[in-house]
Amino acid sequence: MKNALYVSILTALLAGLALADNAASGLTSTQRWPWNGKVDIDFTLTKTTGKTTPVFSVKFFCKDDQGEIFELTHLEGEGTTGIILGDGSKRATWDAAAQLGTDVDSKNYEIGVFAEDVTEDATYLVLNLSSYKMTYSAAAPSTASGASSKYAELWLRRVEAGSFVMGSHNLEPGRNANFETEHTVTISKAFYAGVFELTEGQYDRINSGSAGTSCKPKGSIVYAGYRGSSYGQTWPANTDHRVDSTSFFGKLRAKTGYALTFDLPTDAQWEMACRDKGTDDRTTDGFWGSFRWNNGETFTNDQYSNAGNVAWYQGNADGAAHEVGLKAPSSIGTYDMHGNALEYCLDYFLSNLSSYTLDPVGPQHDQAEHNGDVYWRVLRSGNYGGQGSNIRAANRLRFDPATSNAAIGCRVFLLP
Repeated sequence: MKNALYVSILTALLAGLALADNAASGLTSTQRWPWNGKVDIDFTLTKTTGKTTPVFSVKFFCKDDQGEIFELTHLEGEGTTGIILGDGSKRATWDAAAQLGTDVDSKNYEIGVFAEDVTEDATYLVLNLSSYKMTYSAAAPSTASGASSKYAELWLRRVEAGSFVMGSHNLEPGRNANFETEHTVTISKAFYAGVFELTEGQYDRINSGSAGTSCKPKGSIVYAGYRGSSYGQTWPANTDHRVDSTSFFGKLRAKTGYALTFDLPTDAQWEMACRDKGTDDRTTDGFWGSFRWNNGETFTNDQYSNAGNVAWYQGNADGAAHEVGLKAPSSIGTYDMHGNALEYCLDYFLSNLSSYTLDPVGPQHDQAEHNGDVYWRVLRSGNYGGQGSNIRAANRLRFDPATSNAAIGCRVFLLP
């Protein structure tokens, strides 16, 4: 590469690609100086749909001065996994020295970026937990017992931006009126929710690189284990989703190039993913986990005694967690939003959230409610030991984040 790169979009050379539809423009590259073998690649992505949080499939190419075209590897930053969320200015860094070896100083290279807005087809995003490359899919994952989608991949389901009624109707059996005040919440950007609760196999692969295959939800991790005890504990003071590098989410972000915001959901995002906005007729239909399940069965008592088709709970779990994805799905295709394992949210606990209506991040802390003794965090979904009323969509629990429990896990979200 000597002292400079010859850079341009490879408009004539990427055979078979619809370059007229290239969503990437304004490409420039800058070698690090002093030269350390790395090149910063800057470009702009322009969405072609009207949806928030557009999804782009991205590839980085290079041509050497012998005319050979190859795909870039050894990338960090946006596009590392092959997927980028959001439009606008982007940057990836190519470790040319790592990929090219001794050729790095003997040839000139021409860089190209091809991006396609795939939002309409990206109902699901799929992260391979070996290569840490991401693909998109319009089709749902396999939910068969022992399926690799539950331990060797991480499947995430798109949840569109919009408004929904958070909390429970005053006629809902088993409701906790103190914690479930009805109010309309608007989430302004689409996000992705884990199709399954985080499993032991997924956790082992991400956290330690082992080849775990367990499909049961991972429990016994404290809040700081997911996010870290430094930056990770400061939500919502740091609403940019910073986490510690040694935490679970820190390791997952490192393996995906530090460009995708994997995290716990906010309290509101969790409930929106569970309900998927539903219908306005809250007394009769449409709200997954309230009066009626997706099979149309209506519940009239606070035990929800016939909930076994959608949840592992006190009535059928025999006191233990079960493999994820074996019960009926929500209306958007997420599993075990009710029962099996409790799921951590980012937020501090506050009983009445009625004033938190637009992209809420929760209160700064819950000191006012608990006199500063413990800063409780929010848990959702109920668990295998809970009664039927605890597995409702609106049910909110509080828990000491410094304490671990085998019945408490999480669901990975991908946030804009």
